[in-house]
Amino acid sequence: MATAAEFNAHSRVGTKSIPLECVLCPTKPKFSDTSHLLTHVSSKAHLHHKFNTEFQAKAEPAIRETLRRYEKWYIDNDIESLLQERLAAKDQKKTSRRGRVSTKVSTLGLRSRRKPPEA
Repeated sequence: MATAAEFNAHSRVGTKSIPLECVLCPTKPKFSDTSHLLTHVSSKAHLHHKFNTEFQAKAEPAIRETLRRYEKWYIDNDIESLLQERLAAKDQKKTSRRGRVSTKVSTLGLRSRRKPPEA
């Protein structure tokens, strides 16, 4: 049976368990859920570390192995698809909000901007 610590270190997406930690970043952060993990993977700090690691991996075998482990984790857990789903959901949410806001603005804004008719 899994301990609480083991359970918290993984997240279930479908029937698959995803390790909720970043093996690429120097601090090896651990996350409470998939959402926080995806936020980290798309962050500027993570992308900065990824770029530097890719550059350093050309010369250092230990760093190359770290990058290989990260890429395997990324592919095995289909992180790219999770990020795409998340972006699509955010775009859909933005689009639905814009539609509601623009309708309110167009009906309310026209009346307040008109000059009263001159007598």
